Amino acid sequence: MVTCIVLTSQSLEAQWDAPVLPHRTPLEWGEVIFDATLLFRSADTWMGGGPLADGLRRNDALDLFDTEGALRSALSTLGADPSTLRAGGTAAAVQASQTHLPLTVRAGLPWGLEVEATVRFVRTRLEADSRLLPAAGATLGRSPALDNPSAVQGFVDEVRAATQGFTAGGRDWEAWGAAWTAAYRASPLFPTAGSAAASQLLAELDGLNAALADAGRNVVAASPLFAAAALTPGEHLGITTGAPFGLIPFENAPFEWSTGDADLILRYGAFGDARQDRAPGDSIGRGIVLTGGVRIPLADQENPDLPFATAAGNGVAAALLGGEGWIEGEKWAATGSLRTTLHGSTDVVRRIAPRDVVFIGRDSRTDLSWTPGMQLLGQLRLEFTPAGPLRLSLGYTLDHRGEDSFERLGPVPEFSENFAFPAPPFFSDPDILEEGTGGTVHWVRGGARWSPGKDGGFGISFDVGTPVSGEIPRALEWTEIRFRAHRAVSLSGIF
Repeated sequence: MVTCIVLTSQSLEAQWDAPVLPHRTPLEWGEVIFDATLLFRSADTWMGGGPLADGLRRNDALDLFDTEGALRSALSTLGADPSTLRAGGTAAAVQASQTHLPLTVRAGLPWGLEVEATVRFVRTRLEADSRLLPAAGATLGRSPALDNPSAVQGFVDEVRAATQGFTAGGRDWEAWGAAWTAAYRASPLFPTAGSAAASQLLAELDGLNAALADAGRNVVAASPLFAAAALTPGEHLGITTGAPFGLIPFENAPFEWSTGDADLILRYGAFGDARQDRAPGDSIGRGIVLTGGVRIPLADQENPDLPFATAAGNGVAAALLGGEGWIEGEKWAATGSLRTTLHGSTDVVRRIAPRDVVFIGRDSRTDLSWTPGMQLLGQLRLEFTPAGPLRLSLGYTLDHRGEDSFERLGPVPEFSENFAFPAPPFFSDPDILEEGTGGTVHWVRGGARWSPGKDGGFGISFDVGTPVSGEIPRALEWTEIRFRAHRAVSLSGIF
């Protein structure tokens, strides 16, 4: 069984956003390198946090929807024992996965320059299993306010009118009447007809009517509505697709290839082999390349109504500044790169909520201006050649993120507290979305590359990477497997 969840997450792109390319011979005018990468990544935990499924696991389903205990509080005010409320626990398993296909073309230009263009194609998938474990003697079911809101509203309006300004026997009946509205608003779950809580509420209503009659006031003629039966697994999964959540169920969400952001980068060979300055007979190669470019926003923004939303890219324009360097001998090489990404801003639609609040109401969905935080990405790699064209490598990546910035574009909506319809927790402050977007993560990577020929004009590689420490609480902890191939060709030889 699959439930629909919207947990907005960041995508850690460290291992494919700024790779240290294996071809280090500068390209002449008319020479081109084609580079293709196939990257598989999966995650079932938050970066530096617990499993994704923890957000769906509760001792009782009521606690998924009513995170602040509002239903128990309201029923206690009404005279019912909240300790009798139970629907059953929830179990869950969640795993996110992505397939990335970056395609890069690098071409030589005059004056020691090279131009590099990268386009990306991304497919995102979520496998989620969330189920209700019905409790024996369950006393909570689907709230009647979801299916018959007019009848529920009519009852609470009548109770509030009858109890307005009314006290009797030392009891504040006006507060008691208002608690009915709070109870129906608190959760999409409500006590079942025939449960102990329902019997207690009916007895309290009888007590109110007796006090009203003694005071010569109109009694409450309407009857409260209760859940028809205990919550079923199917009802549990279906609650969030309608009002007030308005989420798209996972099984209806499309998982197709989509376009990621594109990069256009200019490279300048500043030193050593990058300028073909190696002295004759020098067995040690070295070089430094400076890079600068732009990220072109082609990726669509994540849909705030889709389950576990992750986008194919930020969809935000950015400036890319950095450099690469290397030193190599006959049987070894050490390479490194550093890149800074400075993002612009774009308008997005998001649901505002802390990361650990899973079921977010549609009222928290709003227009925002989003500026992703600065990213500093550094990579180091050692490479050894045990025999022939086979090369083994061990790498390290530092991924540092500044906090994102969000600004609300529209006004904060206003709600009537007299509306007896389930109202999920509402969050209006966009600063909530900034929490946990910044931090530093350390990766390790190991793999092998087969590259015949001294010029490195062709090669295929395979490696695996995983984060080993650090924390970015709103990011997923990906494990990556990467396959890669590159080929250098001379267009003059073709034409």
